[in-house]
Amino acid sequence: MLVFTLGISNLMLKKFLRRCKLFLITFPKRIINLLNFYFSFLIFYLIIPFLIIFKNKKSGIIKKNLLIIRQKYANKSKSLISNEFFCIDDIPGVQSISDIQEIITETIDNKLSLFNLANIAFSVVSKNISFIVISSVGIKPKYGLNIFSFEKLSRALKIPISSIWWDTCSFKTMKFLNNYQLNLHKTLSLLQIYATDNPNYYPLKKVSYKNNFAKEKVIGIFTAFNPNRWSPSKIKDIDVLFIGQVGSFRSVRNKYIKAIRSLELKYNVVVSILERNNFISWDEYISLSRRSKIIVNFSQSIDFDQLKGRVFEAMNCGAVLIEYIKSPIFSYFDENIHFVAFRDEKELINQIDLLLSNPIKCANIRHEAEAFLKKNFSSKLYWSLLLRS
Repeated sequence: MLVFTLGISNLMLKKFLRRCKLFLITFPKRIINLLNFYFSFLIFYLIIPFLIIFKNKKSGIIKKNLLIIRQKYANKSKSLISNEFFCIDDIPGVQSISDIQEIITETIDNKLSLFNLANIAFSVVSKNISFIVISSVGIKPKYGLNIFSFEKLSRALKIPISSIWWDTCSFKTMKFLNNYQLNLHKTLSLLQIYATDNPNYYPLKKVSYKNNFAKEKVIGIFTAFNPNRWSPSKIKDIDVLFIGQVGSFRSVRNKYIKAIRSLELKYNVVVSILERNNFISWDEYISLSRRSKIIVNFSQSIDFDQLKGRVFEAMNCGAVLIEYIKSPIFSYFDENIHFVAFRDEKELINQIDLLLSNPIKCANIRHEAEAFLKKNFSSKLYWSLLLRS
């Protein structure tokens, strides 16, 4: 009995020491993040009155520019530029639907810093910004100033803002957006819209491309790409492609990847499951996508299935998309016309075999998807939604 009691006490002591160690490691970082947030918050509101004065002095200038605020890198090792570049800056056509003359980008390295705030302030005053698009602004203080701060900036300077929320696939984010949606109706906010990539978000459940995705101040944004960069290659030498991660909640993909790799002796299969810090270059990623006949996508995410950007990448690159049956893709596209679905590993393999043994069916789906994408998910529509033009 004494030995048992001593054993329990020893385990509790080890657990206590581990918690102490964790606290000592994380506490300084938490304090720094908190101080950075409140100090930035203070500076932010000290800057606003001066911005108003200078902007009023320059109000006679007609030139109008668009300011984009987004992440700088796609990984912690900073070896990849943010994929937000391809989803915003690189998309053509903004001048064709608005009087925007120039796009100016301010990039953020994970969180807003005082340097970022100074650059944003300088851009607003000196570069005659008439519209701001914010991408991936966080909810929590540790990510810097949140969307409410920019809403106040919008009202003070009378500059409309659109906020894009990518990867809205957690209950926590949805809860925040639900509350925020209600808040928008109670204020005279100049925040034009906020965009979510989740078509199953409750205000959008009955909304489709046919009425421009819009539901009051909420839109279901899709992932647009530059057709000059993301286009089919003349050489389609890769039969099946999957590039993505398998860590954390993505581990559900492992069984499907094992099934795909079982086809390596039969087809030219390319699979890369490197984590973000060791990810292949964007040039290589785009090249492989353009050369592929079939691209496989897995919609499963943190709390529910997600409409991945890979859906639009595949269709833009002239590949037949094979997608998981529970994907939100059904909100926008038709099964067996624009894409093919699977339920389990066996059906995934069967679908690959059927497509590659029937080049005519493969070509028909590819052409239908490309045509539908160009008509209903154009870069012109993308900018029209974001700028409400």
